[in-house]
Amino acid sequence: MDEETMNTDLRQPTGSLTPAKQQHGPTVCPRWHHIFLKSCMLELLLLLLLVVGLSVWVFQKTTPSPSTAQHCPETNGTKGVELSGKSSIEQYFCQSTPNSSAAPAACLLCPQFWKLLGDRCYRLSMGKGNWTRAKKECENLQSQLVVLQKKAEKDYLKEIAGVVNHPVWIGLEVSKNQWKWVDNSSFHTAEFGNLSLKENHCGTFKNTEVEEDVCNGEHEWICQKEPLHLHP
Repeated sequence: MDEETMNTDLRQPTGSLTPAKQQHGPTVCPRWHHIFLKSCMLELLLLLLLVVGLSVWVFQKTTPSPSTAQHCPETNGTKGVELSGKSSIEQYFCQSTPNSSAAPAACLLCPQFWKLLGDRCYRLSMGKGNWTRAKKECENLQSQLVVLQKKAEKDYLKEIAGVVNHPVWIGLEVSKNQWKWVDNSSFHTAEFGNLSLKENHCGTFKNTEVEEDVCNGEHEWICQKEPLHLHP
């Protein structure tokens, strides 16, 4: 009897000899982690609002108001003068000469990138091309290849072409065995000298002389147009 009781005690050890199972629950994030995420989201929201606000401010600054007065550049090109209305523009550009109450007969204005010389507006091309392209490019600008009618205009072309020592296209070509300007006016040899009559030859200008070249040559060109007339 005592032996059976001893065997039973050996098969069933006391709970102190067997470690109890530990139960593991879900991991819980610390409280500071939630606070950090919320602060990051708040900072991103503030940054987005700041970018939107700056975009609206820049748009308002760069968009002119319909009631804004017209800004016309001064002759020195460093500042602007506010002008509103046709009469103000005429008074600014069409001023009376000193010691005289009489206003000038007309005021001549050229578009941007054009230069007023005499009573015409001139513009030198930015690239090169053949004579046909030069003629078309000038027409696209509501102008024509330059036409010379008097010797004094050669000085204007020299000023436009600058110090370059190469020819530029002008509005002169051989048509029906004679030299003609693009406005169909005649070429006066007494004013500009004789040129050889060769088909597919077009007029060029170099330094102060009218010359010629094959029409498919590659040169810069000079366009000419009427200025805007302002009457005081």
